[in-house]
Amino acid sequence: MRTLCAAVYLRMAEALNGAPGAGARATAARDHLQVLCHGFAFRLRVWNDRETRLLRALGRRAEAEALERDRFARAQHAAAVVAAAQRFPALGETARLAKRWAAGQRLSGELCDEALELLVVQCFVAPLPAAPPGTPLAGLARVLALLASLDPGSAGGSCGLVVDLSPAMEPMPDAEHRACVDAAEDARAAHKAALSLSTPSDRAGLRWTSAAPSRVGLRRAAGLARQALARLGAALAAPERVRAVMRHASADYDVELRLAAGAALAAPGSAFGAGAFQNLAAQLQRELLVGLCPARRLAEELRRVYGRYALFFPDEVKGDAIGVVWRPAAAGPFRLSVHTAAGAFPLQCAGALGDPAAPAPAGEVVPDAVGLLLGFRALGAGLVRAVEVCEGARVKPAA
Repeated sequence: MRTLCAAVYLRMAEALNGAPGAGARATAARDHLQVLCHGFAFRLRVWNDRETRLLRALGRRAEAEALERDRFARAQHAAAVVAAAQRFPALGETARLAKRWAAGQRLSGELCDEALELLVVQCFVAPLPAAPPGTPLAGLARVLALLASLDPGSAGGSCGLVVDLSPAMEPMPDAEHRACVDAAEDARAAHKAALSLSTPSDRAGLRWTSAAPSRVGLRRAAGLARQALARLGAALAAPERVRAVMRHASADYDVELRLAAGAALAAPGSAFGAGAFQNLAAQLQRELLVGLCPARRLAEELRRVYGRYALFFPDEVKGDAIGVVWRPAAAGPFRLSVHTAAGAFPLQCAGALGDPAAPAPAGEVVPDAVGLLLGFRALGAGLVRAVEVCEGARVKPAA
């Protein structure tokens, strides 16, 4: 079936490229058709629900759900948000401001675009006791206030919202609302999710929040929202200070990875740009790399390799930095094992550097902070231009 879809993409590309005066350039891939037209980039994908049924019959349920979310649910969500934006003129600009604020606070890995859009829609369709926001700044203030209220609190806490995405002007019936609440509570308990955003088409509310945010991430987002809301209130009297709301505070992180945005794509030896494929470097540098986000890719690799020791927060919009927050495991000590040997330092040697008389249990290690920082830089070779240890970092390299 996927081969048949790939053949359809090829025929569509031939038809678009051969059309006189179309002004479009189409490129077929195995799973999509990419079209560049008048400065815009589009990706077309064929949706066939039979494929998801076959995957479920083969026992590949996770793959079927991911395919349905990417090919069907995302398009359904976009149509519903566009319909809401037609009812509320300030909704579109508010969504753009909310996404820029989240990216500036390095929350893109915790709150995906669809989750942020649902939070924005909630501020417009359920604004009581106030009226719906009339300006983008007022909308941003409402979104920050809503996000600040979504604090899971205790270690086992969670939060849930019911967002009415129905096109009708009437509110959601009570029975439907109750069904969404019950389904979301059961789903959060079963999947140990921190946040659920229920809609009429997704009563469980975990379509966009099953993997993230974590409870720690949601608590951090709520705290940042409270700080930004206070700064926004002070900045409204001086509009030139509104930009300060979008900036992050370096004190929130232990380490900052400064990225060479833009130029890194052509850097020799870069693992995250055209230089990673020497035989295709010239071709890739001539083409528009649609959807490529070096900061996001580097953060994913850092989480895969060093996720035991730290949390990584990239700015996916500006793409110039990644914030690093050490996990408690980064302070050690812990028992030596095969999967923790890399980046570890014997505790006996660490004690000798400090108090030689202090006894150190044999077989225990602590993280090598210098080695971890060098590993960050090596993994992002060609993209990371500087590694900065912030003031107040909980784990610092030994002098």
